[in-house]
Amino acid sequence: MDTEKIKREFAARQAARQALPPWAKALMLPTYLGFVFGISLLSFWLAMHVRTVLRPDLAPIFPPAGRPPTFSFIATFLSSMGAGACLAIVPANACLWLIPPMRRILDQNAQGIPGATFVESMRQGRKAIQYVGIPCLLVAALIAWSPWV
Repeated sequence: MDTEKIKREFAARQAARQALPPWAKALMLPTYLGFVFGISLLSFWLAMHVRTVLRPDLAPIFPPAGRPPTFSFIATFLSSMGAGACLAIVPANACLWLIPPMRRILDQNAQGIPGATFVESMRQGRKAIQYVGIPCLLVAALIAWSPWV
């Protein structure tokens, strides 16, 4: 793809977001961040429990007080955050779409802007899940399993 085309499309989507009314902007950020942190914490918690079930012989992943965090802790946390950021796109868009005034405003702003419609953003969200979210979850599961120890 042409770099200039990507920059133009990104600038158009940014301009459309800036044209939203203040209440819509104020609703979008907490919705997305709530899903990001919720899914991230859920995947991190799940990875920790998988670790205790599969490998009860290993030391706890949480470092003792006053000690630096372990590689497993950092890698599991970062991969959970990466998965949460990607997995949050689709449910956050769906929640915002369920609010009729928000849906109407987003549809009006998306006219004529490539990649800004609800269907297109959901397609892009599924691609993010496919190429980043699932690999991040697999990394978190692999680290929780810790076959090298």
